[in-house]
Amino acid sequence: MKKLILSAFSIGLTVSAFAQQNLNLNNTGILDNSPRITTKNKTTLNKADRSEWYNPLDILADGNFKTFIGFMMNDSLAKFVDDQGVASQGRTFQSVAQIIDPKDAAIEVNQALDPTIRMTKFTNYAVDSISFRFSYIRRVDSTNDNLGNKVPVVDTLFIYYFTGAQISTTASITGLTSKFGYVGYDFTKRRPSNYTTIDTVLLTEDFNTGKPSSTGWSSAELGRKAPAGLTFNSNSGNNKNGLVAYALQFKNGTTYDDTYTFEDRRDSASVPADTKWVNYFCYRMGSNEGSPLTSSYYNSSLFVPQRFSYAVTNGWTGWYPGQGFTNDQYLDAGIKLSSTNLSAKEVPNSFTLGEAYPNPASNDVTIKFNLKANKNVKVSLINLLGQEVINIANDNFVAGSNEVKFNVGNLSAGVYFYTMTVDGVRQSQKIMIK
Repeated sequence: MKKLILSAFSIGLTVSAFAQQNLNLNNTGILDNSPRITTKNKTTLNKADRSEWYNPLDILADGNFKTFIGFMMNDSLAKFVDDQGVASQGRTFQSVAQIIDPKDAAIEVNQALDPTIRMTKFTNYAVDSISFRFSYIRRVDSTNDNLGNKVPVVDTLFIYYFTGAQISTTASITGLTSKFGYVGYDFTKRRPSNYTTIDTVLLTEDFNTGKPSSTGWSSAELGRKAPAGLTFNSNSGNNKNGLVAYALQFKNGTTYDDTYTFEDRRDSASVPADTKWVNYFCYRMGSNEGSPLTSSYYNSSLFVPQRFSYAVTNGWTGWYPGQGFTNDQYLDAGIKLSSTNLSAKEVPNSFTLGEAYPNPASNDVTIKFNLKANKNVKVSLINLLGQEVINIANDNFVAGSNEVKFNVGNLSAGVYFYTMTVDGVRQSQKIMIK
């Protein structure tokens, strides 16, 4: 049986509970067995080719990773009611964030999918765009103003951006061996602090992903152009000025108190007709249910659970890194980077790399491709460290449709890339080996 190093996700809901004393790898994250998220065919904003994006879940697609959602609210007042009718509070998060360290070798492999730009340690970059998956449940579309007139409800999502000196790399947690970065948090205003700039997304009915069903939550993807001038410098190879981060925070457009409910998981007949509802927002993330991961880079997801958002807890000031949970947790948060001092060459449209099949694969694999002229073609299979594990082909092929076959039966399960190089131009696609 193959060792499961990297494989695909399954999906569910996470509820994070925290121990009352020591926050360490042994007693923090707790997962339950809740319904699966279903993907809703909804595009909120146009997004770029995914090959140009870095997303920690693309890199850390470990076979032990499961994909979950977490609730975001202003505070801990509104109730969550489980399928047995038991109500609880404080099962929400105040803010979440993602730190990106472009020196991570895995990011270089991911960027190899973009044939125009290759990430390196020794250059400057700009943040082009961000992208993340979410669920936004609108149970309240209108409310009354002071004159009794109905007005539409507009909730708000705040996006905070950080670079360089605004990101700390000095934090530590007992028993945590991975490096991680974190950003500032203001307990008075209960929001991220010391950021470069802030962006605002007004959540109207158009963003609604619909009420969850008995099978789970629908989700959508939000793509957002980053503010101009958001650049960072990685020219020393290990300078923290090469780090970049962004954080999310949700704010309701209506007032509510502890008599309100944001979610009731009972069947509809059991939910009281006079339930007072409030809208809520969910982020999506992956959780590793296997052994904790170690990392020598500062890539880390950050979470502010509600009880952390009011005051220092056990010496920890607001944020808690995803590597600090019993189960490593990473946001489904993409970021597109562009180089400010590398020119993007035009890619000749002389060949087309097709899909591998089957995908996922366990034995024989076929890759089809098309050439406009007779060419020498090199096809390789590489791992997430950028190492060639199979030299699939390096030969002359004729114009038109071609295919190559190879066997992956001796490889460990996980995520790989098959790459095709023609005249010095490379295209790559992802393949899962099970």
